[in-house]
Amino acid sequence: MAENPSGKGHGTRLNGRRTAWPAALACVLAGMAGAADVPADGSDTRTLAERLCAGFEAIDTIACRIEKTTVADDRTVRMVSHVAYRRPRRLHVRITEPAARRVVMDGLTLYYYEAGAPCGFSRPIDDLQGPWTEAALNIPATPMEHLRRLRTRPETPLAPPADGGLCAGYAGEKGFAVLTVDAQGRLHAIAVYASPERRIRRAAYRYADFVAAGPHCWIPRRHDGTLTLPDGETVRETRLVHDLRINTPIPETRFDASRFFTNVTFSTDFRDTYDPPAGR
Repeated sequence: MAENPSGKGHGTRLNGRRTAWPAALACVLAGMAGAADVPADGSDTRTLAERLCAGFEAIDTIACRIEKTTVADDRTVRMVSHVAYRRPRRLHVRITEPAARRVVMDGLTLYYYEAGAPCGFSRPIDDLQGPWTEAALNIPATPMEHLRRLRTRPETPLAPPADGGLCAGYAGEKGFAVLTVDAQGRLHAIAVYASPERRIRRAAYRYADFVAAGPHCWIPRRHDGTLTLPDGETVRETRLVHDLRINTPIPETRFDASRFFTNVTFSTDFRDTYDPPAGR
């Protein structure tokens, strides 16, 4: 999950303003808007993006701790999240840095609360909008937040890496994304360019330190990203995945919001969590 899908008041701030790294890269990919092995007989007609997504979506559970470090303008912000995920649509994220926050999703409803806020935010999952929808659909510790936007796009085969593997491009109104996998089918990189000519790169993600999550499916424990914002600022992000457990049982009680939010009232309007109606 994008550890902080919230809007005003709860995001990463660098040099006095929000950098909103995940949302910015999401917009680049959205504007363009698995097993990576292909059977030798050509029976699998899915695109590379579709095959990668299918591999991650087959995972039953994920539990881990994610450390995200964001650097911009020589300022650094660190976020630590303790994550439990179980398909379908069950999620528990406890954020301990830079502020105490919690997100619980029980399959039907999402609940969010930051310690000290006047209230929490909650809506049925099917009624979520914007970055909250992305948070609900994401699979933690995986590149799904970016891959999902590409799997419905037409695919352009590109020259494979020199050491083997596959490379494919996906064009859209605002850019051209390139996926690169190695000979084992592990996703090594996502790059987003201004056009199919690939002269101007807007964003890039590189993945490493893989753990097998199933046949032809690997979760990277290191994510390194670089994004150029519209004002020319460069934002760099590193995500490190610790204590990764895949397909181990997670009890239903972990996704029961009533066990984790004591004396908290919830609003369907996120603005109420930082600016109560009486103050507007």
